[in-house]
Amino acid sequence: MVKYRHRESVGEIWYSTRSKRNALKGKVIIMSANGKYVYKIEIDTMEDAKKLVAISTKLQGKIVLKSGAKFSVNAKSLLGVVLAKKLNWSNLTIVMDNDYYNEYKKYIID
Repeated sequence: MVKYRHRESVGEIWYSTRSKRNALKGKVIIMSANGKYVYKIEIDTMEDAKKLVAISTKLQGKIVLKSGAKFSVNAKSLLGVVLAKKLNWSNLTIVMDNDYYNEYKKYIID
């Protein structure tokens, strides 16, 4: 792996091997210093929130929604995700132990 720094990210950007990069179609994986995958996401509707929880519950590992450093909820909890949506958390990010980019690509924003 080749490591590059990114100006706007607190963490680091890692470019994977060529086969992984082709699978992600040029998207970069943002990996924080503690080895977690972090993507900025947007939840527009309640249906989006329900689908996000449905996806999260099928996946392994810890998956958390965060808004800044202060607020975080379990992405596998419908109550937590609905709370994040209702309170209009800004700068919503999803933090995962494993890279599930393809599962969440509908919600990931650049």
